Amino acid sequence: MNDFSDYIPPKPKGPFQLNDFAVVKNFIPKGVQTKSSAAHIGKIGTVIGYKNVPGSYSKYLLQFENGEKNAYMPSFLKGPFASKETAQKYVDDPNKLIEPKDIRTAAVVFDDWETNQKLELKLKNILTDEFFFNWFEEPLITKSSFPNVIVFKLAELPGYPYINLKRRHSENTRRLKGNDGSSRHATGYILDMPTLYALKTESLDGACIASVPLGELDGSMHYRYVLDDEYVNAYKKIFSRILKVKELEQKLPELQGLF
Repeated sequence: MNDFSDYIPPKPKGPFQLNDFAVVKNFIPKGVQTKSSAAHIGKIGTVIGYKNVPGSYSKYLLQFENGEKNAYMPSFLKGPFASKETAQKYVDDPNKLIEPKDIRTAAVVFDDWETNQKLELKLKNILTDEFFFNWFEEPLITKSSFPNVIVFKLAELPGYPYINLKRRHSENTRRLKGNDGSSRHATGYILDMPTLYALKTESLDGACIASVPLGELDGSMHYRYVLDDEYVNAYKKIFSRILKVKELEQKLPELQGLF
């Protein structure tokens, strides 16, 4: 049984500090998260220690109301919260998005979700005019495979939800999170498009989808290496035909399935 004697006070710049309250989120025990740690899912704990294994993982030690202790990777914790009463709101509603006023952090917290309006307007014009995207007036919240990350879907190709533009945020601060790897001006935005191979072979089942460097569309790259003329021509050739058929089927339902 672990006595947690090797845990020390958390680092000053870490996401959790001594005496912070945190809620244990749902997770599948594996690797460094033991089965015993799953016993406290949905419970409120107080941060009493920290441990870092260089190049591997870091954990925060929590003590629960019944005196039990267990350690968790920060991705499995919701918070930090300044009071137990505040934390309780997120126990009662596990799907509740963290409100800025509830979070206890030294980082800058936005009251609303951070956006890049100039970039979004440019992408909206390009994606709707050139790539037949449907732009949502109200972005859709989608599931994220990353912990503590909230993803909004801004636009998609009608009938192909996996061909889309998304915006990623830190749940705690509501700031844009991540980078597309090609342009600092497009931090937090991800454009998923079919590969050229998928277009040429008409393999449009979602298996051949890749993230496109947004620098090709935001003007920060001088040339389009992915969305070049060959790509755009292949894209328009296949989707203009498909979308016209879908439009015709909507007008004449009796034609559905004939094409």
